[in-house]
Amino acid sequence: MVTYFTPVLIHILNVINENVDYNLMVKLKILICLIFPIVLFASTAKKHFPVDYKMRVRVNFWEKVYSQINSDEGFLHDEQKLDIIYETVSVRGLSRKGRIKKVKARKRYWKKIILSLAKNKPVRIKEALLLKLQRLPKRKLRRIARRIRYQGGMSNRYLKGLSESYKYLKKIKKNFKRKGYPEELAYLPHVESSFNYRAYSKAGAAGIWQFMRSTARLYKLKRNYLIDERRDPMKSTKAAVWLLGDNYRRFKTWPLAITAYNYGPSAMSRAVRKMKTKNISKIVENYNGSRFRFASKNFYATFVAASEISQNPKKFFKKIRRKRLDPYTVLKLPQRMPIKKISRLTKIGLRKLQSYNLQLRPAVFRRNLTLPINYQLKIPVVNLAKKNKLMASIKKKKRKKTRPKKKHSFLEKVAKINRPILKWLKSADLSKKWKKYKSKIPLDVVKSYNLDLKKIRGNLYKVTIEPEETLGHYADWSLVPVKKILSFNKKLRSKSIRLGGNLVIPVSRANIRRFKRKRRQYHLSIQEDFFNNYKIGGLKKYHVKRGDTLDRIQNRLDVPIWLLRYYQKGNTLKVGDRLDIPKIVSTSRY
Repeated sequence: MVTYFTPVLIHILNVINENVDYNLMVKLKILICLIFPIVLFASTAKKHFPVDYKMRVRVNFWEKVYSQINSDEGFLHDEQKLDIIYETVSVRGLSRKGRIKKVKARKRYWKKIILSLAKNKPVRIKEALLLKLQRLPKRKLRRIARRIRYQGGMSNRYLKGLSESYKYLKKIKKNFKRKGYPEELAYLPHVESSFNYRAYSKAGAAGIWQFMRSTARLYKLKRNYLIDERRDPMKSTKAAVWLLGDNYRRFKTWPLAITAYNYGPSAMSRAVRKMKTKNISKIVENYNGSRFRFASKNFYATFVAASEISQNPKKFFKKIRRKRLDPYTVLKLPQRMPIKKISRLTKIGLRKLQSYNLQLRPAVFRRNLTLPINYQLKIPVVNLAKKNKLMASIKKKKRKKTRPKKKHSFLEKVAKINRPILKWLKSADLSKKWKKYKSKIPLDVVKSYNLDLKKIRGNLYKVTIEPEETLGHYADWSLVPVKKILSFNKKLRSKSIRLGGNLVIPVSRANIRRFKRKRRQYHLSIQEDFFNNYKIGGLKKYHVKRGDTLDRIQNRLDVPIWLLRYYQKGNTLKVGDRLDIPKIVSTSRY
């Protein structure tokens, strides 16, 4: 009986905290805790992550999604009242188009059922569901008929992530404990990525903590054409601890700090100001911000569900494989060296090296890129004698071999004479080598960008601000401090810059090539990361409405701005224009 009433009493305690003066609050709490001692323990355990009745409904829903249904099935449910689940739809063996078609058909079926109920017509559905729906007024029934949603199952993905999490969980918890933060925060990557370091979103978030490029830069995660520290679970964890700590200092409550991790701290502050409360449940149920949609509304609930499952996994899963992190030795490279040469000298395969050095981008291994001097390379653990032997083999200077004269292909010979013809010949060339290369570059890398440097005078150049670029990037590429760049752009009121605007940057003659190369590599890396995880599955038409901008369309349709611009003829939009919008299909097997 006590266990049954515990949630009720916790709710009463929360109400007392908010509405009763301090002296009376203390007396009431003492009285309740004397009658029901277990409540004191329960409320202490839940003090960081409170869950009231309405939030518990959401948590229960996500526990079912994470543990009861796999990726071959899904729930048809009400978008707002998550305790209303109409049916479990099986999509096993169907193609992507087949899945969409079946889900749409079942949505239409349930819409008819609900509208029939609104007209007092008899329907055949499960009694429990019928009772829930019959309690609702007719006006509400018509409304919920329009908000039927499909949620795919994730139990197989969650179980795989749970197995993977044991590699890092102890170290991640230590990082949070060191700062005095709740250890349960270590379960947040289950929600973000299922502990998949390769996870990459359409918006460009990467790694187990799903850092966006701009946020990663803010929290000192290194990212260039060779390295992306967002992919390194432990380095990105340090940044996540820092970020969540900043959020907590701002909101003084963990539910808001966690929701802000997904929704953004500024947007979360607006929600708090508008609702005049820090109660996460009230904000989730009543706030209707333009970007506060299903994912953000349920982010805290998904975290609590993941935390409860991960702390008691045997309750939800029968067999759990606990993976361990392989021990490693660090080799400090004494000189610049291509990755294939390192592989040959150490006698360690490229795949093995890649599995130990998660922060190295896939392009390093695919294109045999050169790692810099003093790079700390992880290899399978070896004793000191073996390590010294490996270091000696790397340090050996090999005799310079006279290279045989390179035989140029027919296409390269033509390119020297007439470059415009080269493009046409490549499209006609059926060699396997060209086909293989072409498949890796589905789009022209720079078509949707304006990467020209327009000389103004002396060492001053004008650049057009492109997507994902910041003042920090320009400073890195030009080797010029941000303050100096700002001194040439006095019209900028702050350090914020606008996409499509112009900026004056001082670039020395010696650094022009470096600036262009680094800038191009930056945008190339964005596109490579995207096409490592997604492909274009055709085009659909979009009619431009009043008030539309490319930025708004991009946010609404969840398409990267550079990809959206690639398919448009110009930068101007008119009401009624028909835009080609790429259909993005995930190629990830995780």
